Amino acid sequence: MGALTTHAIDFTRNTRWEDLPVGVQHQAKRCLLDTLGALIAGTQTPVAAIMGRIAKKQFSGDQATMLVSGDRVSAAGAALANGFAANALDIDDGYRNVKGHPGACALPPVMIAAEMAGTCTGQEMLTAFVVAYERGIRAGVIRHATYEVYHSSGSWGAIAGAAAAGRLLELPLMARVVMEADPEMEREFPAKAPAQVILETVPGEIFRSGRMEALWEPPDTLPSDPELEAKFQWLVGPVLGEDQTRRLTELIWQADQLASIDALVRETISRS
Repeated sequence: MGALTTHAIDFTRNTRWEDLPVGVQHQAKRCLLDTLGALIAGTQTPVAAIMGRIAKKQFSGDQATMLVSGDRVSAAGAALANGFAANALDIDDGYRNVKGHPGACALPPVMIAAEMAGTCTGQEMLTAFVVAYERGIRAGVIRHATYEVYHSSGSWGAIAGAAAAGRLLELPLMARVVMEADPEMEREFPAKAPAQVILETVPGEIFRSGRMEALWEPPDTLPSDPELEAKFQWLVGPVLGEDQTRRLTELIWQADQLASIDALVRETISRS
């Protein structure tokens, strides 16, 4: 492997919470607050209800939690349901240079992998969240430099999730990660140059991503912490109630002190 690939792998696997600047640590909590708020509110949409039913019917299991409902399903089922909920409202953070929402791609696999890992601390989850942002955004920048396409988070978002989940679950090292044209999707959406991500592990397993295309416009300024909290309360309060939303907000700001993410997951489940 080349030096750049080795560096990327080392960053993905070996970065520690204490290696991150204080500003990055704080921003990780802000991104968690913003994305989790969008996900929880998104569970109330029709598309989330549909995908939740599909997850319970076709992806049964006990590996991970569907947020808000608290239903336990397989990892794939939780990724499907929570992923659609996170993307349902397009109201979470975005990064202008990749024209997409890194948090909505990163948070569902991060939380699922953290649950599956068994004993994942808040710091470990937040560090994986940062890794997902960094790897996904950089892949997105490369994607936009290579193809004339407006929005392609269905491709670079898969890299974000794979990097974070692979780190938390200590999965096999990737031998090859590539983005290539998808002929079938190109015929259907010729103006969008859709691509798929191919992940190949050292043992030789090959995984291919799904594709999603959407349009959005990012904001011009970043909100303050109180503004983010107000947005979170506006999104989550009607779903979980005022008291539970307040407790969840406090847990997010203190996530780096959690010995386990179990308490965080529990506070995302509706008690009504």
